[in-house]
Amino acid sequence: GGSGQGAYAAANAHLDALAEQRRARGVVATSVAWGMWHGEGLANEQGMGEELSLRGLRAMDPDQAISVLHQALDQNETVLSVTDMDWKRFASLYTAARPSTLLDELPDAQMTADIPAAQTDSAPRSPFAQRLTGMSPAEQRRMLLDLVRGEAGAVLGHAEFQEIDSQRGFLESGFSSLTAVELRNRLNAVTGLKLPPSVIYDHPNPSALSRHLQAELAQDGGDSQESLLESLRQIEAAVLAESVTDGARTQLVERLRDLLWKVDDGGPDSKANGVIDRSVIESATDDEMFALIDEELGLE
Repeated sequence: GGSGQGAYAAANAHLDALAEQRRARGVVATSVAWGMWHGEGLANEQGMGEELSLRGLRAMDPDQAISVLHQALDQNETVLSVTDMDWKRFASLYTAARPSTLLDELPDAQMTADIPAAQTDSAPRSPFAQRLTGMSPAEQRRMLLDLVRGEAGAVLGHAEFQEIDSQRGFLESGFSSLTAVELRNRLNAVTGLKLPPSVIYDHPNPSALSRHLQAELAQDGGDSQESLLESLRQIEAAVLAESVTDGARTQLVERLRDLLWKVDDGGPDSKANGVIDRSVIESATDDEMFALIDEELGLE
């Protein structure tokens, strides 16, 4: 009786009520709500097999299912459900919007240990978000795109994220409203963001969603950047407010120049940006220095 199966749910409810009514009259009746069977069946005939699998229903072996039916009849059961479930997947989707008491009595469906704690405004940034801090915008985009493709592939059951086309729409790739929520939950857990359930509809393919994540994470990091600038303003005020000796001034200027050199260095791409590492100059021999000058002047 899940999404797209409203009539099936109503039929099951009618049969359950009929079985209970017959039992109340002293007549034998057993109503079984079956899960998905392996092989031929309604799930495969109507193309629902893949959709049900994404929701956590596994295809049952027919022989095992028949064996369970015999047990139900031998034990004189009235109403029962027989299904092979991936409870971790099913429960994460079923409780995505809000907790549910329906699964409380099923130990395998308890997800409390797997649900990440809610992010708060004062919570530290996630390790993934921290890793992005020192990267260039292009590197961030590549890493975020790999993240989106990887999580989308995991939700759809793909072994490799390369199977997810970055320009192909999520809905075209097989996502439904339930799997959209699962992808949202996985991305929230990794990034620490609070993405809405509709995020794949607002940003309909991995490329668009990765750009959105980059913008959200940049905004999320705004407070730490403002804090850094405020610290620099405080240092500036302290330096200008103090009268220092010539010797201390020389040391101060040298420290500030070193800091500026490090900030403006550009990191690993400094050579490509035309910036020469000071440590290279200081440790170079005469021959290496002349070779470096020739290289910079384009004489080699």
